[in-house]
Amino acid sequence: MVKIKEYQITWGEATKSGDLDIPELSFRKKIVFRDLGIVRIENRRYAGWSGDLPFYLFRCKKHGLVCDYPHGWPPFETLRCPLCQ
Repeated sequence: MVKIKEYQITWGEATKSGDLDIPELSFRKKIVFRDLGIVRIENRRYAGWSGDLPFYLFRCKKHGLVCDYPHGWPPFETLRCPLCQ
């Protein structure tokens, strides 16, 4: 378990609000997340997708830690909580 600011985060486990795939983060990525509140975790490709997309870990005000990819077209891409939609 890692303490980032006032939050206790158990990496690699599902969040309280849903079964989200949040992988173990390296020490460097944990520091980036602590300082910026967002970190790129990996590229993923799911069945039916034509290519890889970057996935980011960020905090939703309602659901806590979530992982998602940018939605929209550059330069207007936004990260949205998959549980709020």
